[in-house]
Amino acid sequence: MIKNTVGNRIRVDKKDIVWFFILICYFESPYLSRFTVMDTVYTVAKVLSFGFVVVHLRDIYFNSIMALIILIELSLWVSTFIAGSSMISVTIQFVSVTSFIIIISIMLKKDAARCIRVLYRIMALLIYINVISMLLFPDGLYTATGVVGTKKYYFLGHQNSLGLYATIAIVLGEFRLQTEKKEKFRLRNLVILEVISLFYIIRVWSVISFISVAGIIAITFYNRMSKKGWRISLVWSLCMNIVIFVLFVIMQNLQIFSTFLQKFLNREMTLSGRTQVWAIAFSSFLQNPIWGVGQGKGYEMFGFATTHNRYLNTMFTGGLVGFILFNALLILTCRKLKFSKETMTQILIAYFTVLFVIIQGETFDDILFFLLFIFVGSIQYLRQATIREINRCSVRTNDLHIYNRSVCKWAHRKQ
Repeated sequence: MIKNTVGNRIRVDKKDIVWFFILICYFESPYLSRFTVMDTVYTVAKVLSFGFVVVHLRDIYFNSIMALIILIELSLWVSTFIAGSSMISVTIQFVSVTSFIIIISIMLKKDAARCIRVLYRIMALLIYINVISMLLFPDGLYTATGVVGTKKYYFLGHQNSLGLYATIAIVLGEFRLQTEKKEKFRLRNLVILEVISLFYIIRVWSVISFISVAGIIAITFYNRMSKKGWRISLVWSLCMNIVIFVLFVIMQNLQIFSTFLQKFLNREMTLSGRTQVWAIAFSSFLQNPIWGVGQGKGYEMFGFATTHNRYLNTMFTGGLVGFILFNALLILTCRKLKFSKETMTQILIAYFTVLFVIIQGETFDDILFFLLFIFVGSIQYLRQATIREINRCSVRTNDLHIYNRSVCKWAHRKQ
């Protein structure tokens, strides 16, 4: 045990440390990866992390969401192979994603509360380092070679990347509020992270990141204050975003939002050049409709690694095969997260409501994107962790079970 600055004990044991180092190698810093030594360290660490899988072979399991994620990555590998592009990067990505989802699923099965705690600490650490890099190097920590545009790059890469990190960290913090009441994880710890994330986002002014972080904060706050919770169906949310994708990305009918874009978001009608990228990417998809162009053609065609839209990027790189698999993943997620008063489900519904919106403006094509999809597939272990924590909050005094209201009143009300 160690103590933080306010005197609260922080639970850190050997297993936490081991899990921390197993997982952090999968959240590569684009800045550090630019150095050959660090890139090698990340690769070696991932190889060593596979030992965790070997040790826990009996705990390996697969569900439909995990299978779809693997199929999505496999289809991208096939698309790249058919296109005749370099296979090194996409092969590493396929192996990394597969290993990552297996490791996370095992950890959730073994000890969901610990897995959430370790992931939250990793996310918080990366966010704080990224904010520090922005304060020390306001004009950018480095310049990305071969990339068109004026955006700045910090510890976590592109200035817009922190939005997804912060959003997922907030969700993990909400999970910790449910699973670690006796470990003194308090709401104020989460609020500090939220404030720092918003400070960074406003300072660099990333519209997508602001929508993401402000949206998840607003919805989770509403969930805490309301007995009914967030009641918008994920199915309707997904359908609405598919319509938006067709109208404004494929057909590019942005005129009706011209006033909102120009006066409130301070964006021109091209959305910082996105519309030109979308036009090129969709034209390329029409020429390669089945398998797409594979991974790694973005720089060559329009000067960016991705299309800045997850739906279109899936069509561009993976064709109809990848697009169908990706939408199957989204639909299955919606089915598994039917509205419920159960707290873990409500938190995940809030997250995916926000995610379906922000992937209209960014691609988020790294491992982090799939993290909470794995949680959906293993949601039974999250619920078990919550129930165990509620039971732990019951104490025995004078041979009678006395309910500890000061600690568990909110958890029981939500359950």
